[in-house]
Amino acid sequence: MNGISLISAHVEHSHAGHHHGFVGEWLEHLIEQLPFSGKANECLSHIIVDTLNVFFILIVVMLAVFLLTSYIDLEKLHKKLGSLKSIWGFALAIVIGMLSPFCSCSIIPVLMGFLSMGVPVSVCLCYLTASSMINITALLSLYATTGPKFTLYYVIGSLFIIIVSSIIFSLFKLDNSISSYHAHHHDSFHKNQSFKERLSSAFSCTMDVLKRSALYIVFGVVLSSVLMTFFDIEYLSQLVNENSAISTAIVSFVGIPIHSDIFSIAPIITLLATLSPSVALTFTLATMAISLPSIIILSRAIKPKTVAVYCGVIIGLVLIVGYSLILIM
Repeated sequence: MNGISLISAHVEHSHAGHHHGFVGEWLEHLIEQLPFSGKANECLSHIIVDTLNVFFILIVVMLAVFLLTSYIDLEKLHKKLGSLKSIWGFALAIVIGMLSPFCSCSIIPVLMGFLSMGVPVSVCLCYLTASSMINITALLSLYATTGPKFTLYYVIGSLFIIIVSSIIFSLFKLDNSISSYHAHHHDSFHKNQSFKERLSSAFSCTMDVLKRSALYIVFGVVLSSVLMTFFDIEYLSQLVNENSAISTAIVSFVGIPIHSDIFSIAPIITLLATLSPSVALTFTLATMAISLPSIIILSRAIKPKTVAVYCGVIIGLVLIVGYSLILIM
């Protein structure tokens, strides 16, 4: 068996060990009993477990965010937070993002809470990018997996993307891009409501968001699962060996839709790094920066045109960093 085949076999094994936890492993064991091929079982396992994970986390975080914001005087807070559109506001967003222990999908409800409090959209997008790319959990896991040099390059690349994208977004007038659909949820709360009434209203708002987004979220998870399962690592390995420039673009566009965490992509990162560190870093940046399910949920809070601009800027910066890394590494 040649080196590329060994890589392919190892990645297939790594995919099967996707970081799902006890419940995920139990479901995977049940799915393995179904009369499908290995790839089909693996894909179905990703779809079921990831969908359950996404919806569970979203329900818990959204419920907490809606409930907490119901106690806040939004009019007063809006006046105080309006001044955050400055270098200190973006710096604060980056620090809070680094401390967020969330996956990209569960960050969105927190961002929705910030929007309802009057935090400028550009600052919220800075927080989203920072929490997706350089949260402490991801950085520690990446360091343990790849070592200090790779992690340092990743942090530098991430900070470049976060800072430059924040500068770009600050130049746009984005504060009129908050979805009216999102804004109306906070009319459900009143000052004199009891805790039970607030909890009921928060649950109603959470279910409303999920009902309108569920189909699109599932579609995103399915597409992500298909990519994770049937992504031809052997073909990519050949491309990396022959041409890093082409493979850098490919891994960017493959990595972006994937709903994943640093644990599940770590084996792919490790193996790509043996072929081309720059390609491995580009794949890591793209996968951590954006996932299709999180973008779908984001479009519930921010108008699709602004979401499209956000995605375009982040993708463009990932490619710039990726091609710069080819020259450096």
